[in-house]
Amino acid sequence: MIVSGKGGDFEKPTPGMHDAICVAIYDLKYQVTKFGPKHTVRIAFEVDQRMTRGDYEGKRFVQSDQFTASIHPKSRLGALLEGWRGKSFTDAELARFDLDAIIGKPCQLNLIERDGYINIGNILPASAAGKSLQIEGDYTVIPEWIQKKIDEGFDGPDTEGVSQGLDPASDDIPF
Repeated sequence: MIVSGKGGDFEKPTPGMHDAICVAIYDLKYQVTKFGPKHTVRIAFEVDQRMTRGDYEGKRFVQSDQFTASIHPKSRLGALLEGWRGKSFTDAELARFDLDAIIGKPCQLNLIERDGYINIGNILPASAAGKSLQIEGDYTVIPEWIQKKIDEGFDGPDTEGVSQGLDPASDDIPF
């Protein structure tokens, strides 16, 4: 049996700033991390850059990342969302924020390349051009690789759902 550590030859978006729109949030339940079991989510964005080859030619790239399901200011997700909003979360939002409120919201993603992978480095407010982005793909079916991750997860004390129902307070904030 011959094995390799080399990844597949798949097309990746270019590093740098891209207009994007949030298209899906997947509750991955509790996952084992290097910091112990953590409730995690995967957030996916359509990037306003098109693929140029294969079965997906002409379709937008989809960039996603996995986060601990926390908007605490010291959490990676909390810091990225505050950068996108352009303001800190209020105490009421920190206590109860509907993460589904970001679906369909435009932004700018700063994509960085690290170890051959493209990652989300930062999320910023939408550019003037990016504010008109609309979701193009169908995200009602969970991709098989994400469903596998969900199936590997386990229930914990706070997995009744990431969405918790607090509406945004200002039209100046994207969510």
